[in-house]
Parts: sequence; structure tokens; C-alpha cells
Amino acid sequence: MEIKARRKMNSKGFTLVETLVSMTLLVVIASILLTGVMAAGRISGRSADITQAGYQQAAILEQKGPGTQVQSGTARIFRDGLEVFVAGKYYSVADESTGVEFSLFVPDKGTGEPDV
Repeated sequence: MEIKARRKMNSKGFTLVETLVSMTLLVVIASILLTGVMAAGRISGRSADITQAGYQQAAILEQKGPGTQVQSGTARIFRDGLEVFVAGKYYSVADESTGVEFSLFVPDKGTGEPDV
């Protein structure tokens, strides 16, 4: 009887097993969260690289600078339910380090809708 009474008086804390289980769960959850945060950081860094490459490629296209490829062709445009073919030139430039490619179509003079 005396042992049961003593156990009831000393039952104010956690046992060693409960403490170890809670610490193990804490480590597992923290490692999962850390992995997610690190992956998000890598994705964010890659996104910034691609955005910067896009700005650079757009500037090269505007100037028709080095690395710009020019190809004659026809663009197919849909407007108000009509299909229109417009002759012109395709300008394209690619950044091989990021895999970003930009293209621009410039219609030849004399094509398109007349000015009103």
C-alpha cells in the first residue's frame, strides 16, 4: 500500500520514454520542414536566374544583337473568328545555361490592317 501511495504523490512529471518519443517526433518533423524550406530556396534561386536570363534575352532581341537568329515565315493569327496569315520575320535567341528561349515575330511592311 505504501508504494502505491508514493507513486501517486510523484506522478507530476513525464517518464523517460515519453520524453524520448516526443523528442524523436520533434526531430522528424523538424527535418521534414527543413527539407521543404531548402527545396523552396533552391526553386526561388532558379526562378531568379531564369528571370534574369529572360531580361538579358529580351534586351538582345530588342537590339537584334549577337546570337539572334532570323528566319522568314508566316504567322497564323486568329482575330474575331477569322484566321489570317501574315508574312514576316521570326527573331529568336536562346540562353543555353538556363534553357530559356525567346522569340519575336515582326510582320513585313504592308501587311496587316490598314490605318483608318
